[in-house]
Order: sequence, then C-alpha cells, then structure tokens
Amino acid sequence: MLSSTALLLLAAVIAYKEFPRMRRERRYRDLVVFTVMLLTGTLLGILQAARVPLPNPLDWMTAVYRPVSRGLDALIGWRES
Repeated sequence: MLSSTALLLLAAVIAYKEFPRMRRERRYRDLVVFTVMLLTGTLLGILQAARVPLPNPLDWMTAVYRPVSRGLDALIGWRES
C-alpha cells in the first residue's frame, strides 16, 4: 500500500512539473501522449507493487514471430533443432 501511494505521489509531482509548461507552450499532442504514458506507467507500477501477475510482452512477440521464423526456415531449407 505504501509503494502504491508513493507511485501516485511521484506521478502527481511529475504531472505538476510538466503539465503547465506543455500547456503554456501549446504542445497539446505532446501533452496527450505524455498523459497516456504517465497513466499507463503508473497503473503498471501499482499493479506490479500489488503483485498482480502481469503478462510478459516477450511471450507475445514470440507467439507472433515464431510462425514467421518457421515459414522462413522452411522456405530457405533450414531445420529447427
């Protein structure tokens, strides 16, 4: 619980520092991207601190690229060991 509070506090400090500058400079697209990334990172950090099992992105990449790799191996004539 303490780590989640610390993460929220840190995200609030970062937002407090960055939002006014971006609004003053009229960088609205950057502000939207920054907000989405800050919220995503904060949410993932809180879930990690709460020990919620999160999926590994490397598993997804392997699932996508393994058929491509096997197809290229078959095309070239290499064998997978």
